[in-house]
Amino acid sequence: MQVSTNTGMHGARPGKERYSPMETVSFLADAGFRVLDFNFCAAIYTDPFTIDRTIVEPGWQHTIEALRNEMEKRQVVAKYSHLPFYRFDEPETADLDFKLEMTLRAIEASGMLGVQWAVVHPSRSKDPDTAEANTVAYLEILLEKATKHGVGLAVENMLSPDETYNNASALCALVDRFGEGVGVCWDTGHANLSKIDHAANIKQLGRRIKMLHVHDNGGIKDEHRPPFLGNIDWQEVMAALASAGFEGDLNFEVSAAPVPESLRRSYAHYVYHTGVYLCGLFAECTRPPREGHA
Repeated sequence: MQVSTNTGMHGARPGKERYSPMETVSFLADAGFRVLDFNFCAAIYTDPFTIDRTIVEPGWQHTIEALRNEMEKRQVVAKYSHLPFYRFDEPETADLDFKLEMTLRAIEASGMLGVQWAVVHPSRSKDPDTAEANTVAYLEILLEKATKHGVGLAVENMLSPDETYNNASALCALVDRFGEGVGVCWDTGHANLSKIDHAANIKQLGRRIKMLHVHDNGGIKDEHRPPFLGNIDWQEVMAALASAGFEGDLNFEVSAAPVPESLRRSYAHYVYHTGVYLCGLFAECTRPPREGHA
């Protein structure tokens, strides 16, 4: 298990244009990260201070190739990515065609970067039948593109207690329809907000969990805090992941947006070393007991 992070941890900065992907990769590599979760969510944003134009502009493939070359120089790999998310099954959602186009383009860019698993948000419908039908139809569209580019799709658990896809049972039924090309991204902060049993759900999902979104909160808002700054029991989470046979990385999805820019380097180092600590907890749980200490 390595320490990974979503690139959104550095890219966004309130009131100013985003850092470029090249600047973000350099910053995160300097902080110690060698595995990244490349965030394409902001490709569909409209605000000039939050949009990420990396895959929006003409010639975007050249930008991705340059980024891949820079990552190779810095000995950084992108194992994961986050596709744009939007209410794809609600007709009143604005610019649906554009948002789907950017999502498919993000899958292609993910393949160019060597991404193994790309995060997809399912339908947020509270009606199980509607949520299933709409999510399956959406995944079928994305999966054709993902298969072509060698990228798996990881469906993320949602955060509201009354949403269909906030628990292991619903996610198991969904991903088992598709086989090896579709798995689960387990979001610890969402699970905490859903008031579900972390350990039981992680163990039920087992090896269906292909990647993580690791962050904390106080159980009320989706705050994307670093671990130990909320009320999640991290010893329990890491033990459950070990018991489930998880083989991926410790992948953060924490926010740095409120952090003053002069403190971001220290913040990034803190997050990285928190990841090292959590990897240590995971290793402790996977280590076989010494003879006579079972």
